[in-house]
Amino acid sequence: MRRKSDGSSAFCQLVLYAIEACSNLSEMYVAAGKNDHYAERIPLGFSAQRLE
Repeated sequence: MRRKSDGSSAFCQLVLYAIEACSNLSEMYVAAGKNDHYAERIPLGFSAQRLE
């Protein structure tokens, strides 16, 4: 989400950047949690060849 340069560059630099950074961090934590969840469901030694 980018805004036009209408004199609000200070807002973008100070507030919007921090909000976007926190949003990205939250998305990474969710992705890591999903990864851990699905990794627990697959037994060790599992290979893709066993799906066939």
